[in-house]
Amino acid sequence: MSKKKNISYLFSLALLLLAGCDADTATVPLPGEERAVEVRLKASVCTVEATVSRNVIEGTALNTGDKIGMFLMRDSNFSTPYLQNLPYLYAEDGQLNLQPEGTKVYYPARKDTLYLYGMDESFDRIDTIFANGDKFSYTTSIDTITSAYLLIDNQIEYPIFLDKGNQIKIKGNIDHLEFLDINGNKYNEEFTAFQKELGSLNNPSEKDLEQKAEEFITAHHSSFVSLYLLDKYFVQKDSPDFNKIKKLIEVMTGILQDKLYIEQLNEAISLSEKTEIGKYAPFFSLPNIKGEKITRSSEDLKKKNLLINFWASWTDSISNHQSNSELKELYQKYKKNKHIAMLGVSFDMDKKEWQDAIKRDTLNWEQVCDFGGLNSEVAKQYAIKEVPSNILLSADGTILAKNLKGEQLKKKIEEVVTAAEEKEKQDNKKKK
Repeated sequence: MSKKKNISYLFSLALLLLAGCDADTATVPLPGEERAVEVRLKASVCTVEATVSRNVIEGTALNTGDKIGMFLMRDSNFSTPYLQNLPYLYAEDGQLNLQPEGTKVYYPARKDTLYLYGMDESFDRIDTIFANGDKFSYTTSIDTITSAYLLIDNQIEYPIFLDKGNQIKIKGNIDHLEFLDINGNKYNEEFTAFQKELGSLNNPSEKDLEQKAEEFITAHHSSFVSLYLLDKYFVQKDSPDFNKIKKLIEVMTGILQDKLYIEQLNEAISLSEKTEIGKYAPFFSLPNIKGEKITRSSEDLKKKNLLINFWASWTDSISNHQSNSELKELYQKYKKNKHIAMLGVSFDMDKKEWQDAIKRDTLNWEQVCDFGGLNSEVAKQYAIKEVPSNILLSADGTILAKNLKGEQLKKKIEEVVTAAEEKEKQDNKKKK
């Protein structure tokens, strides 16, 4: 585990600080303040990180005796220091102890901040709502039924359904924000009832939740709640089941079929179907590190089975490391084999960061990138939703497998190469 001292982080009054795997706070009195928070941090062996406006700043795993300089800022622009470079010392028990020992620091209490933003392009702006005491109110102009999210304390995201002339009432407990009682129209009432039903389940599994969501969608063909549940329980998954999603879309009627979200989802399903196993892989032409255009029919790749790895330097370092380790092992084993080749397709947007990552991680097989990120045409062609991922093509461009890892990937590559070598032997016998 590497050691790195004097790491400094920023966090805002309105944002969440994550210290290692745990962040611990306690409410204590402070002269001149009705409520204040004692800044107490706890870390484990995992990486210390701070989340600032969704941009994660990673440090390093901590060793006993490592020091952290913490900056507390009074506003979200990080322009007004409240306290500067507080010296914390990492101890064996995982505590981050403020130095000298026994010192305490308090951060002024803040008012709760909530955000309202739309689920789709019809109402996509973010409005800020400030809570006074234990209540908040908000008024907006709505022309037609609109789905929105209520973001509470930058942590809890809750669907709200708005329609012209509605008076929406929200009741809840600050300690159980995942279960709010919302009324004012039938959609909010339907969702409230659905959440209560989930709350009555005893430790439901992911499969149980999906089943309940499917039952609701099937019984509520034209409810906006069905769109939300479709997205939450079926679309927002590492490996969405597009066949299931397609069937659920087909039962939806009325105004739901006209929503932009459904149009976009149908397009994604169409692209996914084009890259199913057994289908012919889409053609692409991308520049390598020398600026040369590379295709599946390029000299070093043609007439070979091809393992394409989709990646980016900005992805999770652990996932990249694991994927790269597997790929480097395969490359060393098969780099002189005439039946298999490898190609890295990056979704980086910065050329230098891409080049540095290739050099740093010793990715010695052919690498290409058009610096379009996940909006790159090849990402759309191959329906890439996350990286790293991979796809295995036959010599004629047919898709043989997708997103294999570990032993499964090794076994499949060996199987494909063995079959190609056996075919070559048989063809040579026929020639004789």
